[in-house]
Amino acid sequence: MIERCHNLPTESHRIHFIKSMTSKFLWHFVNVLLLKHEALMTVCAFINAAKFCKIKLQVWSDDVLLLELGIDENGMNSDINGHMMETSGFFDEEIKSLSKLETS
Repeated sequence: MIERCHNLPTESHRIHFIKSMTSKFLWHFVNVLLLKHEALMTVCAFINAAKFCKIKLQVWSDDVLLLELGIDENGMNSDINGHMMETSGFFDEEIKSLSKLETS
């Protein structure tokens, strides 16, 4: 999924593509989880899948391309005074939501 953004012309297009694709994936993932919660084994499988996805997103966040895009995104997300908004990774929001899913 991330490799597909390399041909996009600007960093803002790459950021938008990656964020929208991961959001769509997580939305479908959660919907499937909510629809198939009858059996304990299914729930356990989805919790393990959520953990796997969280780990993959953490690994991807260390990728040089995503580190650079994160810097560019932080440049676009400065406050009124020009101060950078602090984030520690490209997929922080997604990782947080997967962590909540694991522990809920």
